[in-house]
This record gives sequence, C-alpha cells and structure tokens, in this order.
Amino acid sequence: MGSNPFIGQFRQLAEEPAEGARLEFQLTSRARHGPVPGDRYTGTEVHAVLNVGDQLPGEPRHLTVWKAGDHSPSQISVLSPLMEPFQYPLLYPEGTLGWQVGRLDNAGKKLSLYNYARCLLLSEPRFSELGRLSQAWEVEMFARYEEEKLLYISNCQKEGGGMRVGPQDEVADAVRNPPQQLKELLRDIRSGALFGPTAYILYVIEMQMRGLPHAHIAIRVEDGGPVQGRDVDGVVRADIPGPEEAGGRLRELVLKHMIHGPCEGRSCWDAKERRCSKFYPKPAGTSTYTDEKGFVHYKRSHSNTARKGNRLVHDGWVVPWNAALLLKYDAHINLEISSTRRVIKYLFKYMTKGGSHQYMCVVPLHEQQDEPNEYARRRMIGASDACWRLLDFHLTVSEPSVTMLPVHLEGQHNVVFRPGREEDAIESSSSLLLLYLNRPPNQVFDSLTY
Repeated sequence: MGSNPFIGQFRQLAEEPAEGARLEFQLTSRARHGPVPGDRYTGTEVHAVLNVGDQLPGEPRHLTVWKAGDHSPSQISVLSPLMEPFQYPLLYPEGTLGWQVGRLDNAGKKLSLYNYARCLLLSEPRFSELGRLSQAWEVEMFARYEEEKLLYISNCQKEGGGMRVGPQDEVADAVRNPPQQLKELLRDIRSGALFGPTAYILYVIEMQMRGLPHAHIAIRVEDGGPVQGRDVDGVVRADIPGPEEAGGRLRELVLKHMIHGPCEGRSCWDAKERRCSKFYPKPAGTSTYTDEKGFVHYKRSHSNTARKGNRLVHDGWVVPWNAALLLKYDAHINLEISSTRRVIKYLFKYMTKGGSHQYMCVVPLHEQQDEPNEYARRRMIGASDACWRLLDFHLTVSEPSVTMLPVHLEGQHNVVFRPGREEDAIESSSSLLLLYLNRPPNQVFDSLTY
C-alpha cells in the first residue's frame, strides 16, 4: 500500500462518526409473494441493491471523499476512473486508475465497462480470489454497467441524438466452472447415449440468491420416452442403493448429493403449515406410476434406511436421480419424468420473471420497521449472478432455436430512426415478419414454420 499515491491524502473512515441506519428486508416467500420476490436471501454471498423504479435515474451515484485539510467532502461520479482505486484500494494497491468513458483497449478501440470488468475477471486472480472483497467488486462493476446504460438512454432522450423506436404510420472460478460442466452434460444429452435422440432441449439458468448458478433443463426424446413404470425405473430412481451397487459408490453419492432436508428452519419449510413446501418426505410406494394430473410417483420404501451424519433417512427423503449422471458428475442432478406440457410452463416462468427482487427499506438503528407499505421493491444482484452476466454466459437457451416474430398490421411495424432522418429510415425499414413472409422460394426455407 506504500506505493498507492492516494493513501494519506484523505481522512480515514475510522475517524468519522458512523451513520446510525441499516437495511431491513421484508420477509417474503414464493407462496405469498410469487416467484419474483421469491424466498428471502439466506446465503453468505455479497449482494447489491439496485433501483428498479419506472423512472430513469437523473444522475448516477456518487462516491463521497474527504481530502485531508479540506473543510468539506467532495463527490466523485460512479463513472469516474477514481472510483475503483478509492473504493477498492486492496484490489488497486498502486492506485491504478479504473474504467472511464472513452477508455481505449490495447488495440486502440473503445473499451466498454462490460469488457473492462470481464478482462480483469479473466486475467487478474485477485478480482476473483479475495473472497467477499472480490464479490463486492463484482456486483459493483455490474451495477455500474447497468447505471451507465440507463444514463446513456436518459442522455439520448434529453439531447434528441440517440436512437428512437416508433410505429411507421423499446465467485468467478465457481461461475466459470459450471458452464463447462453444463456444456459437457448437454453434449451427453445431445449424443443420445443417455436417453436416446432428442427432439428439443430447453434450459434456463437460475441463481436463487442463496448459492451458485444451476440449470433447469427440459428435453424431449424422439420416441416419447419411458411410459410404463418398469421403463421409468430404468431411467429414474428415488431409492437408496444397496452397498453392492457400483462397489458402494452409488450409495455414497446418493447419500452425499440426493437427500433432501432437514427442512425445519430452511427455505423449503412452511412455518404456518408446519411441513415441507416440497412435500418431503414422499410417501412410500411399491411401484412407479403416473397420476391423473401427469405427475410421476416413484417406487420408494420407508423401510430402506441409511445414515447421513446423525440422521436416519429412508427412501422418502431421496430426490429422484439417474445412476449414469450421478456417477459421472458427482453432483446434485435431479432428474424427473414429465408426461405433460406443464414443465414448459414451469420453465417459461423462470425465463420471464427477470432478476431477483426484494422489498427493503432504510431504518435508523434501534427502530423497528413494521409497515409493509414503507418497503420499496428493489432488484438484488449477487456476485455469482454478476459474474455470470459479465462473462457473457447464456441465461436461457432452446434447441432448435426459436425466434418470436412480431405481429403487426401492414405498414405499422416499428422502425429505428435518428431525428431528422425519418424518411431514410422508412424507405429501408423492414421487420422479422416481413422478412419471413418474403423469404425466397427455396426448399431450404420451405420447412420454416410460423
């Protein structure tokens, strides 16, 4: 820190009186508030609170600094290159200037804040290996990236020089590794070796605010998949394997990864109903069958028990699993058979709900906040979520790809134009729907359906 030119020029935070306020979050649950606010955050990962109001911010955030000898503090814009060395001196020990508008990369091209943060994540270990300090930097950079985008839009609207749309007549290592595992899993699924040739694959990434990213994957096999109970048992099981299977390895992995609970005190626990919201333990059954609603009930025995730590568990606590996936990936992979289209509705909910939100307010210390209408809804962004987005990994994927065509009447599609050049935009304008309807008469395009 001796080489940092800024150290010693400013008054130390420890010398200043502390502000007597805290952030307080309203207790929410999926059952009462829906999937967007979701369950209350219970993890240890650093999160940032972002404004999600309808109005664009008039000014970006500022960092307040107090230079030694000055009578009053000064403010530094969140888009200033001094933001990083002032706020994260341990990550910028020599006072290296951070990102600013107009900064160039090594090739002389403009460097965006998005690419600047991604470059540091991939090339400098300290930005991903210093625990909560690195996490704070990650969420800060993504928050600044979001603010910079909103500020650009706001300035374009004020100055009239930006693009408009109108009708013609709007934990870095921990994050880097799961995408590799996900790619390998998808390769295994596409190969047909696990479940047979696939008709489509759809997946969405969820953060859940309490752990690393995980994927919800829906696949349809070309022959329709197993239907009879004995066929389902050959693909999905929900029991504790015997010690003789795979030399005891399979039993070890099921007890390590595929046991639910204990529930009480965790996010799945419904305190009012005094039961698990995921309905564990599951009832016992002598055979696998599908009920009238299309849900599969797997064969389980409550007399088949094993110890996990100091718990005695039976098949009712087992999350359905597949032997080949469990043995290869040594990870929690819940596999279910779906006989209805409800699974697509389930995934569609995840694809359209957006980021995690929470209700929060700023409360003076030693005061209690009880009025629900005093809580403001804010977006929550965690370190895993920020890294995933900064590293430009996909959040939703469908194979084969599907593009939504905007439906419009003739001559009423949207066009992008610059003020003063409306005529040029109208002459060269088109839409995805028009391109589809006017596609060339060729057998390559004949199979494209709308």
